[in-house]
Amino acid sequence: MAVSDNVHAGHRKRLRQRFINDGNLNNFQSHEVLELLLFYALPRRDTNALAHKIINKYGSLKRVFEMPAEELINNRDLTENAAVLLSLIKQVAKDYILSETESRLKIRSKNDAAGIVEPLLAHRINEAFCIICLDANQNVINIECFEEGEPGYTDIDVDRVIAKVVEHKAAFAIIAHNHPNGTYSPSSDDISTTNVIRRALSMANVTLMDHLIVCGDRSYSLAQNRMCNLRY
Repeated sequence: MAVSDNVHAGHRKRLRQRFINDGNLNNFQSHEVLELLLFYALPRRDTNALAHKIINKYGSLKRVFEMPAEELINNRDLTENAAVLLSLIKQVAKDYILSETESRLKIRSKNDAAGIVEPLLAHRINEAFCIICLDANQNVINIECFEEGEPGYTDIDVDRVIAKVVEHKAAFAIIAHNHPNGTYSPSSDDISTTNVIRRALSMANVTLMDHLIVCGDRSYSLAQNRMCNLRY
């Protein structure tokens, strides 16, 4: 038992030290991120095998974080403490992003919007799609990211976009997605999808202000480049 405890302790120490040295999670696999979190809720368990099992069950780390606390608590592999910790991640992250951008919550330009979406989308391995809902004074009222897919591909559900905008009674909207493959400029699919969403939102009396494409630490604005009849 003592040998097993030493092996686990050594593994945990090495993983924590990697994070301390790197200062970010860019070089961590999904199961390693989950392991790091579970260290603090399950001090005496083999969290490596458990992390693989949990991610395999729900399909991705993103899906794990999206699970309600009750669902995770019902998972017999997790303690209540571990389940609550994991269910907190999404809400804490959202609150953090909002608090970090308080001074930019009124969007007047591409730089204002980029300051919100770049931290959310930069350096992701897979593509993800974000929508920012704004009121009539162009104040941010909701930010949400979804539709994470395989590298180089994201399937944007237009109906879901409309539903989010209507849910938050938005007057304006900004959409964004990332290009993990390093291509900075919009593809033909990006342009056609933007036009579809713009027309759909206009039917709901909502103005699409911009579509940002995040690549690394920068972003491309279709509005700034006078594309798809978008403007701030």
